[in-house]
Amino acid sequence: MRTFRASNRRRYQQYSRLRPSSLPIRRRRAELLLLWGKMLYQALVLLCDLEVLALFEDEALALRTECVISFWF
Repeated sequence: MRTFRASNRRRYQQYSRLRPSSLPIRRRRAELLLLWGKMLYQALVLLCDLEVLALFEDEALALRTECVISFWF
């Protein structure tokens, strides 16, 4: 059993010397996807915040206009 594992290790070392590991590429790709996801999330949050602010501003403007109209008439 031990010799089988040793031969597998040797075979794996030879294979990894021939072909570089794709793990760093996968890790980099995952980090980039995570970064893009975070940026997209932040953009959506900012957009929603701006929408909410715009709604509140419109509502406040409507209330102020209504108060002015009711005051004058």
